[in-house]
Amino acid sequence: LFTILLTTRVIWIIAGALVFFHEAFTVQQFLGTLLIVSSVVFVSWKKEKLQFKKGELMALSAALFMALAVMNDLTIVKSFDVLSYLPFAFFGTGIFIWLIYPKSTPHILSIIKEPIALKIGVLSVLYGAGSVLYYYAYSIGNNAAQLSALFQTSSLLTVFLAIFILKERSRLLVKLLAATMSFFGVF
Repeated sequence: LFTILLTTRVIWIIAGALVFFHEAFTVQQFLGTLLIVSSVVFVSWKKEKLQFKKGELMALSAALFMALAVMNDLTIVKSFDVLSYLPFAFFGTGIFIWLIYPKSTPHILSIIKEPIALKIGVLSVLYGAGSVLYYYAYSIGNNAAQLSALFQTSSLLTVFLAIFILKERSRLLVKLLAATMSFFGVF
């Protein structure tokens, strides 16, 4: 359910792109977005009852805040170099979190000595590379609405990596159908 609720950030980004950036959003783009988002819902839905408790409201809030952050970043990279901006953005985020929770300092320092530090480092590099590519794609195409929809395919890629790397074979037919929907949505 969390993945589905977090996917609503696409709606917020599309709305923001239409209102603030005056982007065009064609019927074809809408249908593609609908297929991609539907595929994420299709593969993530687990017959859960939709209840808006604290966790669900936090997921929706996270989606809204993430969309606002992306819209802010897109505004900045329109007039600022992506490679110069992102290190500041990532560093600033880390400092902000540390300032609101300074008691985490000993725990953070202890993680550096653990074997998981290498995994965190790899994750940081991958996330950073993904962010650079995302914002460069925007600076080339200037279409946040379409880009945000395409970005949702990352949820399906995660599912497929879990199939091959973690050997998660449950609901394989559903996952393949979702991938097909997403594939057609992209095109």
